[in-house]
Amino acid sequence: MLNFLMLKMNQRDKNWLLRDKYYDVETPAFFADLKRLAKGEPLDYVIGWREFLGVKIDLSERPLIPREETEFWVRQVVGEIGQRQVKILDIFSGSGCIGLAVLKNCPKAKVTLADVEDHCLRQIKKNLRLNRFDPTRFSVKKADIFSGLSGRFDLILANPPYVAKQGRGSKVQRTTLRWEPASALWAGADGLDIIRSFLASAKKYLAPKGQIWLEFGVGQKTKIARILKAENYSQWRFARDQFGRWRLVVVSTD
Repeated sequence: MLNFLMLKMNQRDKNWLLRDKYYDVETPAFFADLKRLAKGEPLDYVIGWREFLGVKIDLSERPLIPREETEFWVRQVVGEIGQRQVKILDIFSGSGCIGLAVLKNCPKAKVTLADVEDHCLRQIKKNLRLNRFDPTRFSVKKADIFSGLSGRFDLILANPPYVAKQGRGSKVQRTTLRWEPASALWAGADGLDIIRSFLASAKKYLAPKGQIWLEFGVGQKTKIARILKAENYSQWRFARDQFGRWRLVVVSTD
């Protein structure tokens, strides 16, 4: 049976598991983890962590697994921040990967990491301890979108739930939702319920000349533009991910 399971498995995932968790030693626990991989459990959950822009992101509380598409635009953010003294809000923080990447790569930034889910708040705190960041540079808040938050931020970095419950999103649900938290993915019939609520309030939390960096799903660009117009935003630009798909909007205040 074990040989059959190993045949079903991606060889690259097997090699990563052996290297990153077992340091190239095939222990009995390694073979038990092979069975988890063969059943479809994501590699990052089996290993227990993943790297994100130089930060080790523990995944023991089962938050949404950080994606390479997110890492792609966050790399652009940290490049723009550089050595500036800025206040950042990482909203819908999940594992904390976005906020931690800013703390790691932007030494003068201060970051608020916010999420509504208790398991995500535990995960964020674990990752802050794991990476030994200066506690004067960050705070962790429980917030239902902006409820529970106060103040204004130079940058709001948002990777909200945006998977549709019908249509194009249904394929994602069948594969990803077996293992990853549904609350981090589902967002109404068209996947935009959370984004609508977020954009309705976000301006009140932006400092003068502030920016929102908002990730969204494939095929949502046109509707995002309509929401921005309806909420009286006046300046924004869309950007593609590394695969050429429209996945990000950067919104600026006057």
